Amino acid sequence: MTFTAESPHTTMPPAAARFVDIPELLVCLGEVIANRKLLLDLCFTNKSFNTAFTPFLYAELWFNEGNAHILLDQLEALLANTALKHTKILDFYLAPGRLQREDKSDGELCQAFNEAIQAILGKTPNLTGFSWDAQPLFATTISALHSECPDLKSLSISHPVDIEKLRSTAFEYEDFDFEDGLFELRPLFETQDFSPFTNLTTLELHEIHGDLDQARRDIVKILLASPDLKTLSLSLNSDTVIRLDQEAQDIEEMGGYLDFLKTLIGEYVAAEGQTLHLRKLVLGLSIVLWEDDQQQPATYLDGLTNLSKLEEVYVCNNGVDTQLYFDDPDGIAWSTFTPETCPNLNILGLHKFTNDVERWIQNIGPGYLSQLRVEETLGHDISEICAALESNDEEASSKVRMLTLVDADATLRGADGLVSLKIPSLQALSVTLPQLTSDSRPAVLTWISSWQSLQQLYLQNVKVIVGEDTEYENLVKDIAAVTPHLRYLKLDGHSWRIWRDGDNGDKSQYSPEKLDKFEERSVEAFKSQRSFHVSE
Repeated sequence: MTFTAESPHTTMPPAAARFVDIPELLVCLGEVIANRKLLLDLCFTNKSFNTAFTPFLYAELWFNEGNAHILLDQLEALLANTALKHTKILDFYLAPGRLQREDKSDGELCQAFNEAIQAILGKTPNLTGFSWDAQPLFATTISALHSECPDLKSLSISHPVDIEKLRSTAFEYEDFDFEDGLFELRPLFETQDFSPFTNLTTLELHEIHGDLDQARRDIVKILLASPDLKTLSLSLNSDTVIRLDQEAQDIEEMGGYLDFLKTLIGEYVAAEGQTLHLRKLVLGLSIVLWEDDQQQPATYLDGLTNLSKLEEVYVCNNGVDTQLYFDDPDGIAWSTFTPETCPNLNILGLHKFTNDVERWIQNIGPGYLSQLRVEETLGHDISEICAALESNDEEASSKVRMLTLVDADATLRGADGLVSLKIPSLQALSVTLPQLTSDSRPAVLTWISSWQSLQQLYLQNVKVIVGEDTEYENLVKDIAAVTPHLRYLKLDGHSWRIWRDGDNGDKSQYSPEKLDKFEERSVEAFKSQRSFHVSE
């Protein structure tokens, strides 16, 4: 082989030009872009870009109140799009009434959405993830999902919170709207058979209702056929719990909902199911991990999963007005989760921060949890709790890095404003602010500025201190100015990325950029935990 010198007049193409001519590099770029508008713009750049980025643009379809009209008005064009073959994830979330059409009742919309999703499933053979939330789910939609998408790995279903009323089986449903068109559709969504699904890695079933014995048997079948399951999330519907409580003649007959989890595990073990290696376990409403005996760990959980593999656990220790209530002590087997039995556990979520929870945290010792999520603080001093979890060493797992507080009025409201949370290691905070006044803005900024390591922040109930929507942007700038390391910020329903002038080492130079919904979901502090929603 002979090499010759380049002519002095020969010029190499610029680096950017060489980059875009290499398809493999474009694919690498597409894998890290979450912004849908950017992906769309790249697809329109030229033919090679369109080929490279179209699979990423269509990798996930997410229908919500902002775009669900496409399923009604542009379905034919969508079904004709060959790019659906690239779709891996299909999400549908639309609560009844959130999309109003004068020409269609809620029932007609529900049927149209189910039929549209069924048609899309026929065009997405490579689907691996499916989620459905808040609308009545037709049995035929589940059948289509199973038959059309053989590679499904993730199944997440959350039925409407009023599903028992929609089925006309709730103990009380005088407020049911018989004119909305849903009543006549009951045979289509009364039952769904999930048992045929196999080889799942994620199973999330919320608002489980109807015949709980059948539902439990179906779940056991899925677990037996999904040895590689990593996430399990279950919760019962509160109207179902109330109905069963009213129908029961004695406490033994209430076991269907009181002992749902323990019975499920017993049936799984009896069927010789192999021990799973769950990473995430969500025990929602009435999925109670009761103590084996008084104040003893729930050793029967070992029959379901290897506890040493657990990394995230969420416990709904909130009841309803039935036999499902929690005294002090509450009977929940908190002592199951210890550094000895669950050495990899670092994220804990719970509904109510009770005395039992505080006693458990005080006993587990420091350096165990890095994230704590609390729905109701009940006035407990979270600073003291987090201090009990802190360790003196510098290992990442030894500090409380993230805190989520949803209802913390009694904890945060002080005589002189917001009570400071002394958690110096905090890097991510998600909190619902107490009811404030329009002149509380300086106090909120002072409160936030105490966390100089904060990188992610999500504040809810901010509207009163910003007034007009246009003021959100100004508050973003004010917050960024007092949090030198902040990278992501969400205020109510608006979210931003905070760009810092890192090249010059000047943290005071920043520029906010709006995040789209897909980018927003990847930020840890912005993620909601569906495990705690309790239908009332």
